[in-house]
Amino acid sequence: PCDMGIEGLWPLLQSSASAYQLKDFNIEHGFIKAPQAPRALRIGVDARLVLTFHAADRGMQKRKRQLHTSDTTLTQLQQFLCQLSEAGVDCLFLFDGPGRPEYKRGKKVIHREPDYYKHAKTLIELFGYSSRTATGDAEAELANLNKNGIIDSVLTKDSDVFPFGAECILLLSASHSKALSVDVYRSDAIQCSTGISRGGFLLIALLLPSDVSQGVNGIGSKTAFSLAQCGFGDELLEAYNRFSTAPSLLSVAFQKLNNDMVLELESDSRGKLGSISFTRAQILRDAKFPSLGILSDIEAFVMPPINPSFVHQFASTLPDIIGLTRFCREQFGWNSELTIKKFHTDLWPAVITRMLCSVCTINHLSDSQLLIPHSLSAWCRS
Repeated sequence: PCDMGIEGLWPLLQSSASAYQLKDFNIEHGFIKAPQAPRALRIGVDARLVLTFHAADRGMQKRKRQLHTSDTTLTQLQQFLCQLSEAGVDCLFLFDGPGRPEYKRGKKVIHREPDYYKHAKTLIELFGYSSRTATGDAEAELANLNKNGIIDSVLTKDSDVFPFGAECILLLSASHSKALSVDVYRSDAIQCSTGISRGGFLLIALLLPSDVSQGVNGIGSKTAFSLAQCGFGDELLEAYNRFSTAPSLLSVAFQKLNNDMVLELESDSRGKLGSISFTRAQILRDAKFPSLGILSDIEAFVMPPINPSFVHQFASTLPDIIGLTRFCREQFGWNSELTIKKFHTDLWPAVITRMLCSVCTINHLSDSQLLIPHSLSAWCRS
């Protein structure tokens, strides 16, 4: 997986993940295990990373010698939306907003959206999915929606969602089949198998380079992970929650935490490190980590800018067949023959799945009516 977010975190969590085809995950945890009425899972999609990486990955596999352009990105997005629809899931695509940090990984963030984002949002909505813009980072907003039960899971490649507090994360995985495959990371399963909670992820995010923090040079991912397993992240978060408005008391708590972590690196008294390291202990001592100097980094994870108005139900609709036909002709240059061929292989299975799921999910129908896109019969006649 790509190291978006916290450097080196994904491989350390791999043993805690469960592999699924997305359609199977939707059936098992939505229509079978849903806490209330059977329904499709609501998935929040980190739109920027899906557009940038999912499309590029597939494009590189098929066109290794060609330049990857916005047209191929939109083509791959169209295929991806068909795959999501065929899995029967309900989706909210969230784009990064103007409140993103000015700098990430020491580089200035470009806030202007690529030109093709406008077409991407149109395509998403033509598939009947929601498309919105976050206040700041999309992954922070999605984590908040996940914590509040508005969405069931977050689809992203950015591991910053863990310290942001997401509870169920989906990571696209390689698959030889046409169906989407995901690795599922649940916060409760991770805590059960590793002992790491949100506080632990916060500690890891501060010790390692991430989108928010520069990390502590000389402290690697395995050391940071082991220190989190010792419970120091929970102590860090507790100290912040208790003393964030009293800097002098917070500084004392941070100094004690630094001493405790240095001592653990020198002794491995809790047995999580596997070995002692006086070198890393000295690095941490010299860095005076944690200190009040990283307070803004802590707040970026604990109190990111979010939009409270997002905390409400969202409803998907069925794909707009006429609109999709027009879009594919105008943006991809498809003629009628190619459009029919592509729709036959990719879109119709997706539409049928969404129609079947509509009995339970679209507009909360109580009469078990099967919804049919209004544009379907018109499209067939044309």
